[in-house]
Amino acid sequence: MQIPYWNHNTAYYPVIRECVRACRTVLDVGCGDGTLVRFLDDGTHELTGIDCDAPCIAVADKGPHSGHIRYLCTGFESFAPTEPYDAVVFAASIHHMKLEPALEKAKALLNPGGCLCIVGIADPSTMTDKLIEILRVIPSAVISKIRHIRTCEDCSIPVSYHFNSMNEIRAAKNHLLPGAHLRLGLHYRYILTWQKPENEQTEG
Repeated sequence: MQIPYWNHNTAYYPVIRECVRACRTVLDVGCGDGTLVRFLDDGTHELTGIDCDAPCIAVADKGPHSGHIRYLCTGFESFAPTEPYDAVVFAASIHHMKLEPALEKAKALLNPGGCLCIVGIADPSTMTDKLIEILRVIPSAVISKIRHIRTCEDCSIPVSYHFNSMNEIRAAKNHLLPGAHLRLGLHYRYILTWQKPENEQTEG
């Protein structure tokens, strides 16, 4: 499926698609209007999108459906699936919840060998973070203008501007996700990926 609009989140949907390419069951936490779920629906995944915002889920439900998609109106904290997932994805949604409990739960919901993929937003901490923040202002603004950015607010998707700091992200990564990869992207986003060890059992 083609992405129907562009913004600083949808810009990373191809990155997420690569991350979950080999995963059969995928959970999108904070799925909003279902755009990412539909983008990932190529017939090779069983996709679940959850969001606590009922209007967003109503919009997602009205979108194109296949037999591989389901949406649930629920918060991640209270979500209690009966089976674990091969991938858990947060696309600009993890800052809507408490960071470490969300990571702990995501880990617990993954099958051994499963993939956690986070595209997130965080406030800069170090001088290097701040320099990168400055350097990406102009190219991001130019691309946004060329691509006719349509923000989450434009799409009536709830937003939060209460971000963790990059140092908090790094500390949580080191504490909870040994071996995870963390990098800064262009559009004020970080990309965090982690694979659950094959010998680490799913909690439940």
